[in-house]
Amino acid sequence: MLRDMELLETRAAQIILGAAVFDDVLGMVLLALVVGLMGAGSAHWMELGVLAAEAIGFVLFMMFIAPRLMNRVKPRVERLSTHDPQLVLALAICLGLSTVAERLGLTAIIGAFFAGLAFAEFAQEWNLRPRMNALNEFLAPYFFFTMGARLNVHVFRGEVWLTAVIITLLAIAAKVAGCAIPMWREGRAAALQVGIGMVPRGEVGLIIALVGLQQTMISQNAYAVVLFMTGVTTLLAPPLTRWASIRPCPRSFDLFA
Repeated sequence: MLRDMELLETRAAQIILGAAVFDDVLGMVLLALVVGLMGAGSAHWMELGVLAAEAIGFVLFMMFIAPRLMNRVKPRVERLSTHDPQLVLALAICLGLSTVAERLGLTAIIGAFFAGLAFAEFAQEWNLRPRMNALNEFLAPYFFFTMGARLNVHVFRGEVWLTAVIITLLAIAAKVAGCAIPMWREGRAAALQVGIGMVPRGEVGLIIALVGLQQTMISQNAYAVVLFMTGVTTLLAPPLTRWASIRPCPRSFDLFA
């Protein structure tokens, strides 16, 4: 969206991208903890502590140790004579970490997400994103099909509609205010752009809702509300961002200038 609007060079866009990544990572970390604890059910507090430690340990390993290991493995991978060794390694680690996450009582989605983080530094150098396009184009529609198939449209009645609208308005107001207030010293235009740019919940919100429904953490009504909120915030983001971008905002690559 920001690239299409030619806003990637703005200070606000750089802050939006950085904050969005942090927001997604934090969301997946919390999801890992909640899924791990919910999987324990009414277990003893010691068992809950072990599960929480496993979840935290897995996340910390993937965030801080895995990238360093990838730096060491990188030269060896590039020397391999097999066809597309980088892509094969990425897919293998993605599937492997998804399995490890499942074994730890988390979900495969969490393992796959952090596997992607481990490869983020090399994604551009290894040209991984274009190579994954065919797979993405095949799996992305299936993902959204699954989201829609699990939605019971008949729950959108009376109180559910009202709840969905209220939650959506609160989500928009909270993101705009919460992100714009720290940016106020940069000027109203930049503050508004960052606040609006952080409004959409995107795929991570959908993933968390799907996992919550699968793990029976949320009801069908709550699932419908989350999908409604995610859809509305995602659809509103482009026109609101375009409107906010009309206001002047300084262009700079240096966030701390």
